[in-house]
Amino acid sequence: MTNSPLPKTIQTELGTEKLCIECNEYFPLDEEFFWRSGSKRKDGSAIFCATCKACYDIRYKRRKHKNHEVQTS
Repeated sequence: MTNSPLPKTIQTELGTEKLCIECNEYFPLDEEFFWRSGSKRKDGSAIFCATCKACYDIRYKRRKHKNHEVQTS
């Protein structure tokens, strides 16, 4: 069994699906499942966050909460 990294996107019968880096699940690459970043690629396509919406707070806001706890102690 190899320990190779999963591809960031895959093509399925639903279309393009993106890998969430937090839960390692694939979800359709659209605004229902991923937050859009504020920028676009040169070809005009949208850039989406690396985590799904369900994992966003877990991945990015956890650091903010940890820093807040340290400062208030």
